[in-house]
Amino acid sequence: MGGAAVTAGVGMAGAFNLETASGAGAATKVLKVGYVSPLTGPLAGFGGADSYVINSLASVLKKGVMIGGQHHEIKIYLKDSQSVDSVASSVAAQLIQHDKVDIMLVGGSPDNCNPVSSVCEANAVPCIATNSPYESWYFRDSPTKTGNYKWTYLFFWGLPQLAAVYKDIWSKVSTNKQVGSMFPNDADGDAYQAFFTSAYYRSLGYSADVQYGYTDGVAPGGFAAQISSFLGANADIFMAVPIPPDFTTFWNEARSAGYHPKVATVAKAMLFPSNANALGDLCINVCSEVWWSPTHPYTSSLTKQSCQQLADAYQKTTGNQWVATLGLNHAMFEVLFATLKKANSVNNAAIVHALSSLNINTIAGPVNWTSNPEIGGKALKNITVTPLVGGQWRASAPGSKFAYEQIVVTNAGFPHIPTGGTVQAIHYA
Repeated sequence: MGGAAVTAGVGMAGAFNLETASGAGAATKVLKVGYVSPLTGPLAGFGGADSYVINSLASVLKKGVMIGGQHHEIKIYLKDSQSVDSVASSVAAQLIQHDKVDIMLVGGSPDNCNPVSSVCEANAVPCIATNSPYESWYFRDSPTKTGNYKWTYLFFWGLPQLAAVYKDIWSKVSTNKQVGSMFPNDADGDAYQAFFTSAYYRSLGYSADVQYGYTDGVAPGGFAAQISSFLGANADIFMAVPIPPDFTTFWNEARSAGYHPKVATVAKAMLFPSNANALGDLCINVCSEVWWSPTHPYTSSLTKQSCQQLADAYQKTTGNQWVATLGLNHAMFEVLFATLKKANSVNNAAIVHALSSLNINTIAGPVNWTSNPEIGGKALKNITVTPLVGGQWRASAPGSKFAYEQIVVTNAGFPHIPTGGTVQAIHYA
């Protein structure tokens, strides 16, 4: 599960050893940064931009950072969790116990983010996390064990923000206000099922058929019961948080069975172009939350790139279409540098103290741990909320390199993020 050391710009996994720009001998200290990502497996879309992000920041990272009056070389250890939570825990422990990392970075959905965060918390290693709805992360050890965390910090959105986005999308299409919800038995599914209850839907003026508890990795034909239930409920609105392969299976089977919702809001599975391409034209007008896009009006504190410039550079270098994780994972490095400069120490307590009051503007928007969400009236001091808007997949314009594109269609709560169109109902041949 480990990897050989490689130089920045080469390889996908292992240690990115970034020497100083002006005289490697001048760096008498090394700061070790662990990074656990699902580079392979069903969650690989979440880790697809990670190698690019690291390599794109090589010139910044080569300069190192001054901490306590001393120059520190930065060495990044990128490890593959293989999209398996137990592997994520194992490689995180290896990074801490064998590689002796000073700080950890992690994203890649709750299935990757949460186990790594828990290992860091248990070993008193500072951890900067993203890409996990904050409820999934906060209740990561159990639904009742709340997170009085000392060493782990998250910047991302939560289910109240997602619900606001989805409600706004639903309001743009004429429906019978019947929702069919489908949540798996995993970290995301547990959090969504606890939040999106039938009572909650009623409070919004909707009725819901909530299907919960299936296991990730459903075989073809395995969604017959859910589809039958949604057909019986005449659910004009579909809402789910499946892993990408499961949504491809479900959506193809639903279409064949005659389940044709007017609106589909699909978290997680419909974030990435690879998932849209797997569905072909069946992806058109399927909605998802948008964490980050090229049209977001933010700038990197490290490279001064705009969101559009970062997306363009990624597409030119890799040949791949932009992904939302590109912005969030770039922002992790902005948070890392700002934290180290603020802490002015490699001491773990000093690092988390700096995180607790960090307030910076990143390419993913403001990251401000002095402003926290609440659960049950309790401020979540280790969490800060990032912007969230709604998007919809469309066929790209003729001549485009890519077949489909995700455009922002609703920006309730964040009017400064421009929209590229309006919500459209799904059309069936």
